Amino acid sequence: SISLIGSWSHDLARAWIVIEMMGKAGALGSLFLAAAIPSLFLILHAGVLVDKVDSKRIMIITKFLLAILTLALAAVVEFSQVEMWHLWVFVFIEGCVVAFDAPAYQTLTVRMVPKEEFQQAIALNSTNFHAARMIGPIVAGFLMAIHGPSLVFLFDGLSFIGLIFILRKIDLNKAQRAVKK
Repeated sequence: SISLIGSWSHDLARAWIVIEMMGKAGALGSLFLAAAIPSLFLILHAGVLVDKVDSKRIMIITKFLLAILTLALAAVVEFSQVEMWHLWVFVFIEGCVVAFDAPAYQTLTVRMVPKEEFQQAIALNSTNFHAARMIGPIVAGFLMAIHGPSLVFLFDGLSFIGLIFILRKIDLNKAQRAVKK
């Protein structure tokens, strides 16, 4: 939940920087396009990879990369004059990483939850996602009021690190659903 809140906070802070810097909605649209293009080309290949490789390992790697990327963005925003090209590079790389993270994430519920509890797990996951979508901008506004967008990015980066520790504790062998033969 905290990592999702961090991600939604991150999106709002990044949008705020673009609007503050450029003052044009088109600039924000170009940023979303830069994030979407890698996913468009990589997500199918990533899905195949997730089916062949340990999805938990892929998630740990992608969350680590997202943490490094977000903490680097926090440093650029805090200690440098951020320019639009910085943001395009960050979101393009983020789009590449998320193309692998999303399919890996989708497999965890299926692999962790017993079949008879699957519907409730999906509902809980959806509730968590939408609650974070509401809370994230509130957190972003609070953190930006305290210090600015770099604090939001720091929060998001640290939330990924917390998520990595949680992922490392999950034992998919014990949680794996029984497969009927």
